[in-house]
Amino acid sequence: MLSEVVIETKRLRLRTWNEAYGDLLNTHCNTNEVMKHLGGKQSPEKHAEMVEWLIEQQRDYEITFWLMERKQDKEFLGFCGLIKVDDPDSTVLGATEIGWRLRSDMHGKGYAKEAAAACLSYAFEKTDGLRVVSRTVKANVESWGLMQSLGMRHDHRLDYTAREETEPFIVYVATYKDWERIKTQLL
Repeated sequence: MLSEVVIETKRLRLRTWNEAYGDLLNTHCNTNEVMKHLGGKQSPEKHAEMVEWLIEQQRDYEITFWLMERKQDKEFLGFCGLIKVDDPDSTVLGATEIGWRLRSDMHGKGYAKEAAAACLSYAFEKTDGLRVVSRTVKANVESWGLMQSLGMRHDHRLDYTAREETEPFIVYVATYKDWERIKTQLL
């Protein structure tokens, strides 16, 4: 079931996806608490579609929201990584987006920040990325708090509401210049 390790940090490995990991995502991250700002708990079929989409992102762009595991025991924690925004309603269509999702019993342990800092490094140092965005809804205070702690800035001009959503998305941005300024604090 193991796949390729893309990024390693002190405590974590970020791996490529395969279909075998879909059950882990559904079991650990498809809960009311984890999904409360993401449209609520979804069917196992929806999560299987998401894994297919993550694999497509990986194949088409060589980036995705990579599977996150703890090094010490290979425990599945969730995902963190980079994608190309494909939402046609988005103001950042085609941009590189950083995102994460952790199982609820792993919240507050610094895993998301550790993984996201490594993903920002990957975006700016190993790709031709000049700008990375992150999107969430305003009510998701934890996510935009992490965006701020990563040195990202809220760009009000990019906020939008997707057709099928009721709550607007807020968009945070980090440029290569921002990364040069903040990377020593994060890594």
